[in-house]
Amino acid sequence: MTSSQLLEILNLCKEMDVVASKIYTKIAKMQSGRGEQSFWKTMAKEEREHVIFWQRAIAFCHENTVPDIFYDMGEVISDLNSSLKKALALYDNINTDYNESNYFLTAYWMEFYLLYPSFITIFHYMGILSVEGNPEHEYEQHIIGFVDGFSKYGRSTPEMELLGSLLHNLWRRNKELVSSSMYDGLTQLMNRKGMFDAMVSFASLAQRNNYAISILMIDIDDFKKINDTYGHQAGDEVLKVVSGCIRKNIRKSDLVGRFGGEEFIVFLVNANDKSVVNLAEKLRKSIELLDIISVKVTVSIGCSVRESFSGDIGDDLENAIHVADENLYTAKRNGKNQVVL
Repeated sequence: MTSSQLLEILNLCKEMDVVASKIYTKIAKMQSGRGEQSFWKTMAKEEREHVIFWQRAIAFCHENTVPDIFYDMGEVISDLNSSLKKALALYDNINTDYNESNYFLTAYWMEFYLLYPSFITIFHYMGILSVEGNPEHEYEQHIIGFVDGFSKYGRSTPEMELLGSLLHNLWRRNKELVSSSMYDGLTQLMNRKGMFDAMVSFASLAQRNNYAISILMIDIDDFKKINDTYGHQAGDEVLKVVSGCIRKNIRKSDLVGRFGGEEFIVFLVNANDKSVVNLAEKLRKSIELLDIISVKVTVSIGCSVRESFSGDIGDDLENAIHVADENLYTAKRNGKNQVVL
């Protein structure tokens, strides 16, 4: 079950975008020019679309188990409550005495509050879960459009231009930080924590739909020998090419991550014993055929299939991973370059 704290965070994020939409709508009504009105109405419309996304995310989390994706949920709630109070104060302070610079300064602060890292973290995570209407990829265009408005409709000054530049850079920096916390920098696959959090949610969906879940644990054979013989740069190249091969040969609905070192994990929903072994054999053969700087690479793969759930998604996943890991070691002991279920 999704925690009440995560649901509270999602509701606070939604309320922040509700206030942003109200601010931009209020500013639009105070404009005399068509261009200015259209600009602020567009800003308000985009924020309303974000509100719809939060509503979908909240509904998703009510129906499915989503893990606590923040280390300190209480701190995130406190920070968002503080930002919401400041946003409401911005709305209350807008008046007809404002000039263009005042409007843009108000909007700048609103956008600054909306760039709190928790927003981007949730955008990214809900993107993995395919929650409809995710604004992660469009948000940068929203920021760029806002910054362009500074020069087109505001009283452009070096200070205002600097604020716009800082806003854009903050978005990019926060996005990089979120990505680095969930993804492996070398292979661009999800890291161990990002992968497990995503698997919890996907397993919850599987449980609700009575689907089996499957795990593949994939380990590159004799990887230390590759590093010792050809150097660590060659080892890194092997990891990148193998990870790309795995990603290319699985379904878009499957998850793949780097579990650590030279070990990868694949998570599948609604796959039976036969299809799991077929996929594992396809991956094994595809990797064996790779030509990576004249290095022959093979992998051993351990599989597990879980068709029923105990009620604790986390425990069920840990058990499925453990079984796949045991089968991986069996494949290693039996001579490597093989699949064991």
